[in-house]
Amino acid sequence: MKKVLIALFLGAVAQGVTAEEQLIKGHIDYTYATRYMTHGFNVGDTPAHQPSVGLSSDKLPGFSFLLWSSMTVDRDKQGNDEWDLMFFYNRLLMQNDPWAIAFSSYYDYWFYPNSTGKGGKAFQGHKIHLGGGLPNLIPMPEGFSLVPAYNFYYWTPVSDDQFTSGGLHELVLNLGIPLPLPEAPAVPQSINLKGTMSYHTGFQDVKGLTHATAHLTVGAPIWKMISWHGSLDYQESFEEDPKIEDQFWGTLGVNAGF
Repeated sequence: MKKVLIALFLGAVAQGVTAEEQLIKGHIDYTYATRYMTHGFNVGDTPAHQPSVGLSSDKLPGFSFLLWSSMTVDRDKQGNDEWDLMFFYNRLLMQNDPWAIAFSSYYDYWFYPNSTGKGGKAFQGHKIHLGGGLPNLIPMPEGFSLVPAYNFYYWTPVSDDQFTSGGLHELVLNLGIPLPLPEAPAVPQSINLKGTMSYHTGFQDVKGLTHATAHLTVGAPIWKMISWHGSLDYQESFEEDPKIEDQFWGTLGVNAGF
Protein backbone atom coordinates (compact mmCIF):
# COMPACT_ATOMS: atom_id res chain seq x y z
CA MET A 1 0.00 0.00 0.00
CA LYS A 2 2.68 2.52 0.95
CA LYS A 3 4.60 1.81 -2.29
CA VAL A 4 1.42 2.49 -4.30
CA LEU A 5 0.86 5.83 -2.52
CA ILE A 6 4.43 6.96 -3.17
CA ALA A 7 4.20 5.95 -6.84
CA LEU A 8 0.93 7.88 -7.26
CA PHE A 9 2.50 10.96 -5.65
CA LEU A 10 5.56 10.89 -7.92
CA GLY A 11 3.52 10.06 -11.01
CA ALA A 12 1.08 12.89 -10.47
CA VAL A 13 3.73 15.57 -10.07
CA ALA A 14 5.52 14.48 -13.25
CA GLN A 15 2.60 15.55 -15.45
CA GLY A 16 2.23 19.08 -16.83
CA VAL A 17 5.02 20.83 -14.91
CA THR A 18 5.91 24.26 -16.36
CA ALA A 19 9.39 25.79 -16.45
CA GLU A 20 8.56 28.00 -13.44
CA GLU A 21 7.45 25.06 -11.31
CA GLN A 22 9.74 22.72 -9.41
CA LEU A 23 9.02 19.07 -10.15
CA ILE A 24 10.36 17.81 -6.83
CA LYS A 25 11.74 19.78 -3.89
CA GLY A 26 12.44 18.65 -0.40
CA HIS A 27 14.64 18.61 2.64
CA ILE A 28 16.83 16.32 4.71
CA ASP A 29 16.77 16.77 8.48
CA TYR A 30 18.74 15.35 11.39
CA THR A 31 17.55 15.98 14.95
CA TYR A 32 19.07 14.78 18.22
CA ALA A 33 16.49 14.47 21.00
CA THR A 34 17.45 13.96 24.65
CA ARG A 35 14.36 11.72 24.75
CA TYR A 36 11.56 10.89 22.31
CA MET A 37 8.31 12.34 23.66
CA THR A 38 5.10 12.09 21.65
CA HIS A 39 1.57 13.02 22.78
CA GLY A 40 2.44 12.44 26.41
CA PHE A 41 4.28 9.14 25.93
CA ASN A 42 7.97 8.72 26.76
CA VAL A 43 9.22 6.29 24.10
CA GLY A 44 12.25 4.35 25.32
CA ASP A 45 13.32 6.83 28.04
CA THR A 46 16.61 7.36 26.20
CA PRO A 47 18.15 9.88 23.75
CA ALA A 48 17.35 9.32 20.08
CA HIS A 49 18.63 10.13 16.60
CA GLN A 50 15.72 11.36 14.44
CA PRO A 51 16.58 11.67 10.72
CA SER A 52 13.92 12.44 8.11
CA VAL A 53 13.44 13.22 4.41
CA GLY A 54 10.58 15.31 3.03
CA LEU A 55 9.32 15.78 -0.53
CA SER A 56 6.84 18.15 -2.17
CA SER A 57 6.05 19.62 -5.59
CA ASP A 58 4.79 22.93 -6.95
CA LYS A 59 2.46 20.84 -9.11
CA LEU A 60 0.58 19.67 -5.98
CA PRO A 61 0.39 22.71 -3.68
CA GLY A 62 -0.31 21.83 -0.08
CA PHE A 63 0.62 18.16 -0.46
CA SER A 64 3.88 16.68 0.86
CA PHE A 65 5.45 13.38 1.89
CA LEU A 66 7.74 12.71 4.86
CA LEU A 67 9.80 9.65 5.78
CA TRP A 68 10.58 10.09 9.49
CA SER A 69 12.43 7.89 11.97
CA SER A 70 13.59 7.73 15.56
CA MET A 71 16.47 5.44 16.58
CA THR A 72 17.60 5.06 20.17
CA VAL A 73 21.19 5.99 21.00
CA ASP A 74 21.22 3.07 23.48
CA ARG A 75 21.02 0.10 21.11
CA ASP A 76 19.98 -2.18 23.98
CA LYS A 77 16.64 -0.35 23.61
CA GLN A 78 16.36 -0.67 19.83
CA GLY A 79 12.89 -2.14 20.29
CA ASN A 80 11.81 1.51 20.52
CA ASP A 81 13.11 2.37 17.01
CA GLU A 82 10.28 3.82 14.92
CA TRP A 83 9.67 4.52 11.22
CA ASP A 84 6.83 6.68 9.88
CA LEU A 85 5.53 7.19 6.33
CA MET A 86 3.48 10.41 6.37
CA PHE A 87 1.34 12.15 3.74
CA PHE A 88 0.34 15.77 4.47
CA TYR A 89 -2.18 18.26 3.15
CA ASN A 90 -1.97 21.82 4.54
CA ARG A 91 -3.74 24.95 3.31
CA LEU A 92 -4.40 28.52 4.44
CA LEU A 93 -8.10 29.28 3.98
CA MET A 94 -9.51 32.85 3.70
CA GLN A 95 -5.94 34.20 3.84
CA ASN A 96 -6.76 37.90 4.29
CA ASP A 97 -9.78 37.44 6.56
CA PRO A 98 -9.60 37.90 10.37
CA TRP A 99 -11.04 34.37 10.58
CA ALA A 100 -8.39 32.85 8.29
CA ILE A 101 -7.81 29.17 9.07
CA ALA A 102 -4.45 27.42 8.77
CA PHE A 103 -5.80 23.93 8.01
CA SER A 104 -3.48 20.95 8.56
CA SER A 105 -3.90 17.21 8.06
CA TYR A 106 -1.86 14.07 7.62
CA TYR A 107 -2.01 10.30 7.40
CA ASP A 108 0.78 8.36 9.12
CA TYR A 109 1.64 4.67 8.80
CA TRP A 110 4.05 3.94 11.66
CA PHE A 111 5.84 0.78 12.73
CA TYR A 112 8.46 -0.48 15.17
CA PRO A 113 10.68 -2.88 13.17
CA ASN A 114 12.40 -4.35 16.26
CA SER A 115 9.35 -4.75 18.46
CA THR A 116 6.29 -6.99 18.51
CA GLY A 117 2.86 -6.25 19.91
CA LYS A 118 0.08 -8.54 20.99
CA GLY A 119 -0.22 -11.63 18.83
CA GLY A 120 3.52 -11.64 18.04
CA LYS A 121 3.19 -9.26 15.08
CA ALA A 122 5.30 -6.16 14.44
CA PHE A 123 3.99 -3.23 16.49
CA GLN A 124 2.41 -0.94 13.90
CA GLY A 125 -0.61 1.21 13.23
CA HIS A 126 -2.33 4.09 11.45
CA LYS A 127 -2.59 7.66 12.69
CA ILE A 128 -4.76 10.46 11.31
CA HIS A 129 -4.48 14.15 12.14
CA LEU A 130 -6.84 17.06 11.48
CA GLY A 131 -6.22 20.54 12.83
CA GLY A 132 -6.56 24.24 12.38
CA GLY A 133 -5.10 27.51 13.64
CA LEU A 134 -6.35 31.10 13.53
CA PRO A 135 -3.30 33.18 12.48
CA ASN A 136 -5.18 36.51 11.96
CA LEU A 137 -7.60 36.36 14.88
CA ILE A 138 -5.55 38.20 17.55
CA PRO A 139 -3.96 41.53 16.49
CA MET A 140 -0.35 41.84 17.68
CA PRO A 141 2.46 44.42 17.41
CA GLU A 142 4.68 44.18 14.34
CA GLY A 143 6.92 41.11 14.47
CA PHE A 144 4.80 39.35 17.11
CA SER A 145 2.19 36.66 16.54
CA LEU A 146 -0.30 34.87 18.80
CA VAL A 147 -2.09 31.92 17.23
CA PRO A 148 -4.66 29.69 18.96
CA ALA A 149 -5.12 26.25 17.40
CA TYR A 150 -6.88 22.91 17.83
CA ASN A 151 -5.58 19.48 16.80
CA PHE A 152 -7.22 16.06 16.73
CA TYR A 153 -5.30 12.78 16.37
CA TYR A 154 -6.63 9.23 16.06
CA TRP A 155 -4.71 5.94 16.25
CA THR A 156 -5.90 2.55 15.08
CA PRO A 157 -3.93 -0.74 14.83
CA VAL A 158 -3.16 -2.67 11.68
CA SER A 159 -4.35 -5.78 13.54
CA ASP A 160 -7.18 -5.51 16.07
CA ASP A 161 -5.19 -7.27 18.82
CA GLN A 162 -2.21 -4.85 18.72
CA PHE A 163 -3.53 -2.04 20.94
CA THR A 164 -6.71 -0.13 21.72
CA SER A 165 -7.77 2.56 19.26
CA GLY A 166 -8.31 6.08 20.50
CA GLY A 167 -7.98 9.78 19.89
CA LEU A 168 -6.48 12.90 21.39
CA HIS A 169 -7.87 16.45 21.53
CA GLU A 170 -5.19 19.13 21.80
CA LEU A 171 -5.56 22.86 22.45
CA VAL A 172 -2.53 24.92 21.39
CA LEU A 173 -1.38 28.51 21.83
CA ASN A 174 1.66 29.75 19.85
CA LEU A 175 3.45 33.00 20.62
CA GLY A 176 6.09 34.35 18.21
CA ILE A 177 8.52 36.93 19.61
CA PRO A 178 11.09 38.87 17.54
CA LEU A 179 14.65 39.05 18.84
CA PRO A 180 16.71 42.28 18.68
CA LEU A 181 19.75 40.53 17.24
CA PRO A 182 21.91 41.43 14.22
CA GLU A 183 21.04 39.73 10.95
CA ALA A 184 23.85 37.25 10.40
CA PRO A 185 24.20 33.57 9.47
CA ALA A 186 23.01 31.20 12.23
CA VAL A 187 21.67 34.09 14.37
CA PRO A 188 17.96 33.60 15.20
CA GLN A 189 15.62 36.52 14.53
CA SER A 190 12.72 35.20 16.64
CA ILE A 191 11.70 32.59 19.18
CA ASN A 192 8.46 30.66 19.46
CA LEU A 193 6.73 29.78 22.73
CA LYS A 194 4.04 27.09 22.57
CA GLY A 195 1.71 25.68 25.19
CA THR A 196 -0.60 22.68 24.79
CA MET A 197 -3.33 20.91 26.78
CA SER A 198 -4.27 17.34 25.85
CA TYR A 199 -7.27 15.05 26.42
CA HIS A 200 -6.87 11.34 25.55
CA THR A 201 -9.89 9.20 24.59
CA GLY A 202 -8.49 5.66 24.88
CA PHE A 203 -5.34 5.13 22.78
CA GLN A 204 -3.15 2.65 24.70
CA ASP A 205 -5.94 2.58 27.34
CA VAL A 206 -5.17 6.19 28.37
CA LYS A 207 -8.20 8.41 28.99
CA GLY A 208 -8.90 11.86 30.39
CA LEU A 209 -7.20 15.23 30.68
CA THR A 210 -3.70 13.77 30.77
CA HIS A 211 -1.01 16.44 30.37
CA ALA A 212 0.12 19.90 29.35
CA THR A 213 3.35 20.88 27.62
CA ALA A 214 5.47 24.00 27.21
CA HIS A 215 7.97 24.46 24.38
CA LEU A 216 10.56 27.06 23.43
CA THR A 217 11.82 26.68 19.85
CA VAL A 218 14.41 28.65 17.92
CA GLY A 219 16.34 28.33 14.67
CA ALA A 220 18.05 30.23 11.88
CA PRO A 221 19.52 29.89 8.37
CA ILE A 222 23.23 29.03 8.30
CA TRP A 223 24.15 29.08 4.62
CA LYS A 224 21.99 28.95 1.47
CA MET A 225 19.38 26.21 2.17
CA ILE A 226 20.96 24.91 5.36
CA SER A 227 19.54 25.90 8.75
CA TRP A 228 19.64 24.83 12.39
CA HIS A 229 16.84 24.43 14.94
CA GLY A 230 16.50 23.57 18.60
CA SER A 231 14.00 23.37 21.44
CA LEU A 232 13.60 23.16 25.20
CA ASP A 233 10.49 21.27 26.30
CA TYR A 234 8.57 20.38 29.46
CA GLN A 235 5.58 18.12 30.15
CA GLU A 236 3.37 18.23 33.23
CA SER A 237 1.17 15.16 33.76
CA PHE A 238 -2.29 15.29 35.37
CA GLU A 239 -3.28 11.63 35.50
CA GLU A 240 -1.58 9.03 37.70
CA ASP A 241 -0.89 6.78 34.72
CA PRO A 242 2.58 5.21 34.33
CA LYS A 243 2.45 5.94 30.58
CA ILE A 244 2.17 9.74 31.13
CA GLU A 245 5.02 11.33 33.13
CA ASP A 246 6.48 14.72 34.06
CA GLN A 247 9.48 15.23 31.77
CA PHE A 248 12.10 17.75 30.64
CA TRP A 249 13.76 17.23 27.26
CA GLY A 250 15.36 19.11 24.39
CA THR A 251 16.28 18.83 20.73
CA LEU A 252 18.97 20.16 18.38
CA GLY A 253 19.01 19.64 14.64
CA VAL A 254 20.13 20.72 11.19
CA ASN A 255 18.05 20.89 8.01
CA ALA A 256 19.17 21.06 4.35
CA GLY A 257 16.77 21.87 1.52
CA PHE A 258 17.11 20.75 -2.10
